[in-house]
Amino acid sequence: MLNFPQVKIEIIPDIDAEEFINFIWHPFLKQNRYMILKVYPEIEDMISSDSAKEDIKKFVLNLHQQRKEQLEIIKNEQEKIIEKNQEKAFQRLGEMMDYIWENPFVYTAFLSLLPFSPFQKNYFLYSTLNHLRDTKSKNKSVLVVAAHEISHLIFFQQLDKLKIQLSKGTTHLFKEALTAAILQDENLSELLNYKHTEVNPEIKELY
Repeated sequence: MLNFPQVKIEIIPDIDAEEFINFIWHPFLKQNRYMILKVYPEIEDMISSDSAKEDIKKFVLNLHQQRKEQLEIIKNEQEKIIEKNQEKAFQRLGEMMDYIWENPFVYTAFLSLLPFSPFQKNYFLYSTLNHLRDTKSKNKSVLVVAAHEISHLIFFQQLDKLKIQLSKGTTHLFKEALTAAILQDENLSELLNYKHTEVNPEIKELY
């Protein structure tokens, strides 16, 4: 029996608050701090406080409490999409990248109020802002983001397997260009119910 990634969705406000704090004080990713402050200008006044991190954590936890019902609705909707399409979507992803999962793999998505969806090795935060605002980007589901990020993980493993070493910048550009091409696949796009039209600005500079 073939193994395919299993995507699990959780809502853990403390994890979200921690990521808000991490990105606000991240030494390099200044653009993420700017994005957070643009969406949540209230946070800017908290940053200079002696209790800044504690205040920001309380702010995020309060937001989660206020939107608890909406987040549960989003979670239920996204779980239905995952249950219906994840196996076929990841089967297609594996075929395109010539990759077989040797062991079961669970990838957790934490629903987030961040204005972006950062990822780690075994989990990512899924920005719910588009859902909460009911914008046109609403069709970018948890499964779409998971496929995007898992394609990166496969790419890294393929590089290790082939013993290919690239600079950090080159690796970043290659992984984003590869994922953009993968998401253009007609079969995968249909399974994800998503038409990839976004252009990573860093990739655009190559043309």
